[in-house]
Amino acid sequence: MSKKIYLYIVTGCVAAVEIALGVLISRQIALFSLLVAVPLGIFAYWKVFNPKISLKKGGSKMLIGLGIFIIIAGIVGGGFLIKSQLNFSTMTSVSTTQIDQAQINQIEDKGFQAMDTGQYPEALSYFNQELTAYQNAKNLKEVALCLNNIGTVYLYQSSYDLALKYFQDALPIHRQVNNLSGEASTLNNMGAVYQAKGQIDLALKYFQDAATDFKTLGDLNNQVATYNNIGTIYLNEPDYDNALSNYNQALTISTQSGDQRTQGTILDNMGMVYMGKGDYGNALDYYQRALTIDIQEGNQADQATTLGNMCSVYLKQGSFDLALTQCKAALIIQQQIGDQLGQGVSFLNNGLVYEAQSQHDLALSYFQQAITIFRQIGNKEKEASALDNIGMVYLNQSSYDLAMSYFKQALVINQEIGNKSSQGIVLNNIGAIYQDQSSYDLSLSNYQQALDIAQQIGKPLEEATALNNIGLIYKNLKSYTQALTYYQQAQVIYVQIGDIDNQATTLNNIGAIYYAQGSYDSAMNCYQQALTICIQISDVNLEATVSNNIGAVYKSQGNYDSALKSYNNALALCQQIGYQAGEATTLTNIGTVYYSQGTYDQALYFFQQSLTIAKQIGNLANQLITEESIADTYVKQSQNENASTYYKQALLVATGMMDQTSVDRIHAKEAAISGYLGH
Repeated sequence: MSKKIYLYIVTGCVAAVEIALGVLISRQIALFSLLVAVPLGIFAYWKVFNPKISLKKGGSKMLIGLGIFIIIAGIVGGGFLIKSQLNFSTMTSVSTTQIDQAQINQIEDKGFQAMDTGQYPEALSYFNQELTAYQNAKNLKEVALCLNNIGTVYLYQSSYDLALKYFQDALPIHRQVNNLSGEASTLNNMGAVYQAKGQIDLALKYFQDAATDFKTLGDLNNQVATYNNIGTIYLNEPDYDNALSNYNQALTISTQSGDQRTQGTILDNMGMVYMGKGDYGNALDYYQRALTIDIQEGNQADQATTLGNMCSVYLKQGSFDLALTQCKAALIIQQQIGDQLGQGVSFLNNGLVYEAQSQHDLALSYFQQAITIFRQIGNKEKEASALDNIGMVYLNQSSYDLAMSYFKQALVINQEIGNKSSQGIVLNNIGAIYQDQSSYDLSLSNYQQALDIAQQIGKPLEEATALNNIGLIYKNLKSYTQALTYYQQAQVIYVQIGDIDNQATTLNNIGAIYYAQGSYDSAMNCYQQALTICIQISDVNLEATVSNNIGAVYKSQGNYDSALKSYNNALALCQQIGYQAGEATTLTNIGTVYYSQGTYDQALYFFQQSLTIAKQIGNLANQLITEESIADTYVKQSQNENASTYYKQALLVATGMMDQTSVDRIHAKEAAISGYLGH
């Protein structure tokens, strides 16, 4: 064999081995090898292959050996430098040997478990440990996935800016390492952030981009998840037709893939669409179908969610016992599986049911428990919601300072997290405080701010709520034309979005304007339309309110028998559902019929029943009206001393409520029977 062939073979074999070994050598040795070995190696080869140079046998072997040695060193150095230029994404197989992959997988599993049960600080701790391990191992693919998981935890905590930062960090890495699945997942999550921040156009863009990626991947499960997310955006708008369209796409795909568990989730969401439309029968039907699947699949978390949604339907219908049954069943499941977020939501729902029954102390207890949980898990959005609900309890009790304190706390949190939709809700509630205090300018200012926010972020449902509230202020100011304009604007929106329940509410409000103007036929027409809807959708609460108003029309027309029939119907409805505030109002209304007929003892009988309930539930507004009515009745009976006693009691209540209009009116009445003014 010639010396050239010999040299080629030996060099080739050694090169194959040393390229693999070179990646283990340090940078310093590699650089030295290149600087020294390459020129010497070239010199050795030149000596061997130059035909003009004659070498002795020993010299030839020596130079061949030197050349091989030097070339090996060069290959070693070159191998290391090649390795040092490789992107981290090519090192996955190496990095997994440098960490305990089983241990990392265990940490990740614990992170997901903590996140799924609402233990967000623990979840962040686990995911950050995982992130550090993969960063040290320079495994970019897993780094991006960890960033996505951490962002998801912050999303659940309503820390939207932090969530967005992690998702934005993850997205370019997914693209760098060509992980289309990871990219789609992060796009989906970014859509959820923008949705929560009320930036709907951006949310839809990211969800639709994610759906495109998932379709490219043939990933049916995540296509379902994304269409479900898009449906939820339209649900919250609300745009019920588009919501149902996307949910139906999700349901079709999940049926094709045989994913029953996800079908349960989608059916639950479709129930929420019908709930929003005020179609409570269909809502309960979809919730029941979802619950059946959840039970079959052993999906306890979704069982609890669906039970909570059924609670909301029964609450809206005024079926408080059924509502509590569902709420408590949901809470038991959530406690069993350690779902802290779910427990907090169930505490909120229980509180809402008790507050609807004017059981204020129980409501406050549940709301406080909800706040404790939301603070523990760091969910600012839910904490603000609980604070807002506590404010409503105090508002319903006419404890305005306390109500304002809680509303302002809720408002600050919503401003901090950028939740404009909830800011509008709280501003509406603050407006209600000023309205009750007859501070109409301040009330209008807050309602107008709520209206501006709703229009700014494109929330028609919230816009209509603010319009209704502004209409009520103008009604109280006796500016009936303006009031009617705002109510009609609200009604147009409710018709456009298909919200039947709120159409009935607004018809009731419009009827009240016609009633105040003495247009009783027009008022009755609106009330009858509202009553038909209430019966159709089984909204017993609103049905009782409308029946009371129909009774008022009959009373004003002097048709006392029909008035009593309507009032007694309203009373039966209130007693049926345990609606004590409505019961007290209706008893007062019945008393006014007997007062108008001159049957004063009967009037006093109903007024006293009403007053007892109003005091029990802390309903100061009804207490004020009823005490004044009792005093008026005693005046008719020439029992001025008793009348003065009740006027004074009513005056204390009006003063405590900071209702100056009522204070002035009652002062005048008491002065009239006391024989002097300024009493």
